Amino acid sequence: MVALVGIVCVALVMMIGVVQAAHSHPSGHIDPDCALCVTAHQAVQVVALITLDISSQPVEHLSPEPVLQLPPRSFFFRLDCRPPPAESIFA
Repeated sequence: MVALVGIVCVALVMMIGVVQAAHSHPSGHIDPDCALCVTAHQAVQVVALITLDISSQPVEHLSPEPVLQLPPRSFFFRLDCRPPPAESIFA
């Protein structure tokens, strides 16, 4: 039953959209007695267009990135470069 109501609602919305898109008068002007014309022109509100100027030019750094100097290692410890341990199920 719910699926049938949903199908009917979708069909009504599609039908009304087609009627509004294909609506016209022989004179080509708005008819003051036509409910569809009156509703369409009462609901539409004119707004001012706002434009933004966006610059896509690359930006250069004023100072170079600091270089991190690490002390050299005297030996390589294998467990030092392993990933962190997985979380225990008992934690």
